[in-house]
Amino acid sequence: MNMKESKASPQTGSYLIGKEKLAIALRLNRIEGQIRNQEQINPIKERVNMIKQTLQVEGMSCQHCVISIEGALKEIGAAGKVNLASGTVDVEYEENQVSIETVKEAIEEQGYDVV
Repeated sequence: MNMKESKASPQTGSYLIGKEKLAIALRLNRIEGQIRNQEQINPIKERVNMIKQTLQVEGMSCQHCVISIEGALKEIGAAGKVNLASGTVDVEYEENQVSIETVKEAIEEQGYDVV
């Protein structure tokens, strides 16, 4: 049997179909694994109640102020972004872990006034 005949044979055809099925099965398995991983992550995200709030803060004037406030917020488990031009701090924190009072105290302990 020559190469032309073997390519046209039913066995070769089913072999190619088998390879295609295997490739599809592997892709589906990878996709299903990604979905399972995402399902494991999503319930955690859904339980987290993130609070975003903008606070007016007096006394901030330089990069040192930015570093000290953002660092203090990070230490208590919150995230902060200081805007020197507007005199504000955008704060984000998990409601179950940090309170707004704790956020304000962390800023005030650095020597700034939360209005």
